Amino acid sequence: MTCYYPDGAVAEGLQPCNTTAGAVSSCCRVGDVCLTNGFCFSAGQNSLVRRGCTDRTFNSTDCPRICITGVVSSVDVVMTPCGDYTYFCCGQDDAARSCCTSGNGTVLLAAGTAILPTATVTYNNTIAATTSPTGCPSDNSTATSNINQPTKNTVPVGAAAGLGGVLGVALIILAVLIAMWRKKVHRATEAEQRAMVAEQRTTAAEQRTTVAEQRVIDVQQRIGEAEQLIMERDRRIRELEPLGRKARLTGQ
Repeated sequence: MTCYYPDGAVAEGLQPCNTTAGAVSSCCRVGDVCLTNGFCFSAGQNSLVRRGCTDRTFNSTDCPRICITGVVSSVDVVMTPCGDYTYFCCGQDDAARSCCTSGNGTVLLAAGTAILPTATVTYNNTIAATTSPTGCPSDNSTATSNINQPTKNTVPVGAAAGLGGVLGVALIILAVLIAMWRKKVHRATEAEQRAMVAEQRTTAAEQRTTVAEQRVIDVQQRIGEAEQLIMERDRRIRELEPLGRKARLTGQ
């Protein structure tokens, strides 16, 4: 099956998550974890990603029908989580972060779980157990092991393969949750650091304001001292004026 982007272009490098004939499927890249809500979890990017779908029109509910218009309609879109990781905004740029902080345009996604792997067992002189990978399937991602024919017509290997697949999915889900938790803690730490920097800048601004106020007070004090000197000079001039007049009269 061919995978497409929302604009109808062929999505090179994407693989259908559900390979059942005739079924519409979301598409992820090899190594991604396919989620039931149509999105992919990229371990490399540690994020949810809207990728592609086998329905070229993207009208099927099996397609990830979010962030499918505009300039992002022809590319993979990494999602920015908001709050408690149930709200997401398209992209990881400043606009996406502003979308989260302002509460505008956020999108509520259905909770996604990893799609379980399938396990098939065939019997023909030997038992061949084939298990598909837990992530997005690839052309070379199946492993087949041949086991000697058991004494009874039972298929314990199939049961073991199914159990191993379930355990593998459980480990992947746990890894996804841990990765998302770490990302949330990292974002919280970044927010705290930004708050500390803002507080330090505020403190520095207050200190500069205090220094400026002290300089104003010093200037006012100097002005007051200068005014006192002028007043003292005027007082002495007034005291000397009678002596000057007397000296002039005596000289005459």
